[in-house]
This record gives sequence, C-alpha cells and structure tokens, in this order.
Amino acid sequence: MKKTILILIIILIASTAHSFTFDVWESGMDVDTVIMTAMKNDLPLKKEGYTSTGKKFDKRYCVPFRKTATTYNYTTKLLGKTAQVTLYLTKKEKKLMKASIRWYPAGTLLSVLEKIVKNKKPISKRKKGGIFIKTTSYKINDETEIDLTMTSNVLTMDYKDLPAIAYDAKTKQKKQIKRRNKAIIKDSGKF
Repeated sequence: MKKTILILIIILIASTAHSFTFDVWESGMDVDTVIMTAMKNDLPLKKEGYTSTGKKFDKRYCVPFRKTATTYNYTTKLLGKTAQVTLYLTKKEKKLMKASIRWYPAGTLLSVLEKIVKNKKPISKRKKGGIFIKTTSYKINDETEIDLTMTSNVLTMDYKDLPAIAYDAKTKQKKQIKRRNKAIIKDSGKF
C-alpha cells in the first residue's frame, strides 16, 4: 500500500512539474536553469534588446542580466527555416512562463504547425482576429495554451503556462497598486 501511494505521489509531482515543453525548454525553469540549458545546448541566448551575430552560447549576453532580465531570445533553425525563439520569465521568481517562436517569412508553415498542435489533442480551440492578423488558440489542458498567430508574412507560435502568466500579472498589479498608493500618500499634502 505504501509503495502504491509513493508511486502515485511521484507521478503527480512529475506530471505537475511543468505546464509545457518546447524543444529543450520546460515551463517553470528558473533563470539559472534556462542559462545552463542554453550553455549545454550551445544556444546563442541573449537578453532581449541585445544584438549579437554569434551562433554559439556567449555568457556575456545573458549571465550579467540574470537577476533583472525577464526576456531572453536566440535565433535557430526550426522546420528548416530561421526562427527567433523568445523566452519570457516571471518578474518576481524569474521562472519560464512563455516560449514564443517567430518565423519570417512564414511560407507554408501554418498548416504544418496546425497538424503538430492537433496531435497534442487540445481540449478546445478558439479563433480571433481580423483582416491583417489571425490567431487560433488551442487549450491543451487547464495549464497550457498554444497560440498560432499569422500576420502578413510572420507566423508566431506561443506556448503559455497559464497559471504562471496569471500569477505574474497579479504580482505586477499588486506592485502597481502599492506604487500608486505611495504616490497618493506622498502627494496628498500638495492638494
């Protein structure tokens, strides 16, 4: 009986450890694990906003920013085309909450990616958009959503850890309210 319970607990912990997996990335990875994974796989990870023509890992572009940066990216080949991968981390804990893959030009990749996502057996599908932008959101489970967004010639695929994104938004909102309240108290005597 104890062995069965222990095995069940291990399975539950393993299954809830991360919401999505994309390539070598798993949601919930902390910033140090993200950097170590990039180094191990020789990915040219850099803090968003930095320009680098390097095709290999270079710690100068990511390690110094590990305590402050929440967005990192790199360029790679996926499905035979050049793609930009952007990793979004939560502000407070610096954990991976979203991976965004962007192809330009997209060509015929949309139908290929739709088949890949449909093989994950999503529980729901939602379309939105207009003339210039169309997004299809696939809810894979209660914690994971994959969005495919097509603009004129750019295709973006977003893997989202929904609880982490919601927690990050709530944390940001609390911080904004706290900052606003401090400003009100500070400036109240001026009126």
